[in-house]
Amino acid sequence: MSTARATLDPRTVDPFPAYDQEIERLQSFLHGLDESGWSAPSLCAAWSVKDVAAHLASIEVYNEACLEGKLRVLHFSGNPDDWNEQGVAERRRMKYEEVLAEWERRQRRIRDKWGRIGLDSTIQTSAGPYPLRLQVWHHAMEYATHADDIEVPVPANEREARLGWRTAQRASASLWTRSRRVWA
Repeated sequence: MSTARATLDPRTVDPFPAYDQEIERLQSFLHGLDESGWSAPSLCAAWSVKDVAAHLASIEVYNEACLEGKLRVLHFSGNPDDWNEQGVAERRRMKYEEVLAEWERRQRRIRDKWGRIGLDSTIQTSAGPYPLRLQVWHHAMEYATHADDIEVPVPANEREARLGWRTAQRASASLWTRSRRVWA
């Protein structure tokens, strides 16, 4: 096991460098696609690359609702699969440029708000109060997973560190889920 994987603790480490790197990687990749690249199948069953980007935009709609205290306004049944399908379906008629612009606009706004409220804050989520630091790690993981789903290249010199924080985040999220308490 690498030293990075052995010592990284998502409860205390700043998630923004990993999160920001995943965002930059996705943006660069998506901006480089032509229409056929956007319509290419992803590794997500029945979703194209555009559908994955639509899902990313709907994630940010959820994040906005969490930060603005508007979770009840969302048409969220509590089933994440239904929410995901709804978000993708709502954007299917949009042009890929519009989907990308929406995701980037919403994502920038969320990143700015997260930076202002601070990583030691607790935010409201559909699962209840949750440490922002762990929420950012969760979304870094979400973005890394979907980057893999659309086959965004990861430079060889970044792969070990990326695997390290993903492994640590998964272990931390599992502990949080079991304990349902705020980390001290």
